[in-house]
Amino acid sequence: QCGTPPPPPGNNDCSSPVGLTVGANGYCPGGATAGTTVGATGGAAPYPSCLVAGLTDVWYSFLSGSNTSIQFNIVMGTMTARAIQVLDGCGGSEVYCLGDVSSGSFPVTAGTPYILRVLTTVAGAGTFTICLQAPPPPPPNDLCASAIPR
Repeated sequence: QCGTPPPPPGNNDCSSPVGLTVGANGYCPGGATAGTTVGATGGAAPYPSCLVAGLTDVWYSFLSGSNTSIQFNIVMGTMTARAIQVLDGCGGSEVYCLGDVSSGSFPVTAGTPYILRVLTTVAGAGTFTICLQAPPPPPPNDLCASAIPR
């Protein structure tokens, strides 16, 4: 195709991530942040361990708060392929990587900042929303001391 390509989104580089809030359980999808990969380019290392080469990406940051796991939710708009990678910083170590799934959870260390990368194929670029929330609280009988008698 001929023409001027669209400009990259503001969070096209890890150095300029969009901040995400980790909401309480039940925060998603209502608290979602709108995003786009239209015009995005491929990002810096490390390359996601769970994905193929040639992807484009946009970057987000978040603080884990008191959580030891985070639930994510991606709702596709016009984007047709998606994956996420979580890093302990720009150019840091991979904490989590998963492709072709719209929701799930990943482990984190409480009180730690992270970088989250949304990836797609060039042909799959488009809009989406992303949301992070705390996991649900454990059931009241989660510990042996609080077992429910039969």
